[in-house]
Amino acid sequence: LVEEKQWDAKIPAVEFDRRRWEDGRVGGGSDVSTDVTMPPLGLQNCHIFRRKLFSQELAQIQRLLEDKADLRAAAAQEFRWALHSGGRCGDDTIDTAAALSALRQLAYLYGLPALDADAARQCFGPSVDFDSFASALPTLLHRAQD
Repeated sequence: LVEEKQWDAKIPAVEFDRRRWEDGRVGGGSDVSTDVTMPPLGLQNCHIFRRKLFSQELAQIQRLLEDKADLRAAAAQEFRWALHSGGRCGDDTIDTAAALSALRQLAYLYGLPALDADAARQCFGPSVDFDSFASALPTLLHRAQD
């Protein structure tokens, strides 16, 4: 129990500017923001999910993209889980494998099918910080609507 408290103390608090997030921009404390509507270049000809989406799943994607604050909060929980699960790369980053697992968990949480690992991997570098993790699912969901 004591070890868990010490471990929790090392996890960075995730803060974000709600206005920038609601505008479609992500950002923590940095002055640089990332446009989540523009997918990484490699996602142009890529399947986002392992199978074709049903109409209910497409409707769920639309709802998720409308409620960015809820999606961001869920991303924060999954990122913390990935930090706890041994995927920590640095003080506040996780490795790609942990990021992929956490991203898939987010998709499952919202009743979506399995994400294609190759598509999801294109959103990440060798280490993943919270902002890049939090912007990955909206990026993939936007692309899945195309």
